[in-house]
Amino acid sequence: MKEIIVKNQKELDKIEDDFEGRIKIKETIEQIEIKRRFEKAEVIVSGNAKISYVYGNAEISYVSGNAKISNVSDNAEISYVSGNAKISYVYGNAKISYVSDNAKISNVSDNAKISNVSDNAEISYVSGNAKISNVSDNAKISNVSDNAEISYVSGNAKISYVYGNAKISNVSDNAEIFNVSGNAKISYVYGNAKISSMYMYSVCLLISGKASVKTFGQNIVSHFKEEKSIKLELSKRTTEVILEKLDWFENNGIDKKIKKLILYKKVSKDFLTQERTKNETKWEIGSVVKIKEWKPKEDECGEGKFHACSKPFFCDEFRNEKGDRYIAIEIDKKDLYVWDKNPKYPHKVGFRTGKVLYEVNHFGKKL
Repeated sequence: MKEIIVKNQKELDKIEDDFEGRIKIKETIEQIEIKRRFEKAEVIVSGNAKISYVYGNAEISYVSGNAKISNVSDNAEISYVSGNAKISYVYGNAKISYVSDNAKISNVSDNAKISNVSDNAEISYVSGNAKISNVSDNAKISNVSDNAEISYVSGNAKISYVYGNAKISNVSDNAEIFNVSGNAKISYVYGNAKISSMYMYSVCLLISGKASVKTFGQNIVSHFKEEKSIKLELSKRTTEVILEKLDWFENNGIDKKIKKLILYKKVSKDFLTQERTKNETKWEIGSVVKIKEWKPKEDECGEGKFHACSKPFFCDEFRNEKGDRYIAIEIDKKDLYVWDKNPKYPHKVGFRTGKVLYEVNHFGKKL
């Protein structure tokens, strides 16, 4: 593979758009701007490289070492941020796939998206309509506000403040959230997860396992009546809602009497899932797809079954790659498997075989 080492703006600008190979930006002697996408090249920022702006449709594969990037905006994409790398601002429609090791990001805002934050990675502020999919291991996020959304907080991850209209979907394992206030919402708290303080008009939709929640002021907290190990310290003005467990069909608004269901799956632009693995599957329109070894009881995730969701937009929890599509699948009820006992993903179901009907949009409308 051809490789070009870049240390200044002039060297980067003279590289042709169709260059095939690897572009390494490291030990720069000046701040560099990356404002275009090299479709056939892998761009790596490492060492002590300094980048002032990544914008337009620019794409970077790896940011590592002690590299620093000041601003990532527009439709720019970064695949991996690791080592001691630092990024100051991520905004616009920018996307970062993985933030790990000791990497630090100061601000994530607008419609920016980060898929995974793990290891000892730190993010200071998540605001606007920014979305983060997974926060795990020992990762830390200081502030989540406005309409920002975080899907999963697990491991020993810590979040200091959740406020405004911010939403967090799942808090599990030993994860901790210290302060929840404003109109913030948390959907599921389970395992040994802790919410130290809920203030004002916050909502915690479901608490289970050995999770603990402490509230101040006027909040709403709910749990199933069967839960015996949760720890609640609720203020006098907090409303405690005790729920009865419903099955997957009722929870997802699906009539149990229907013998054939239409459910949804998210696939690649080439109608593939589990790409480049032994479980790679082609979901061609009109085809009937059947699992090789049907073992749905072993685990909610992993192999031994296919997965589908009751609505296309619920599939966003499981993959978000460029060019992804949503498909509708007809599945016989007898070929479904439901995990009704404390499912981690209440909108997901396992299935043995199904017929791929057609492509749909984010809301299930046929395309």
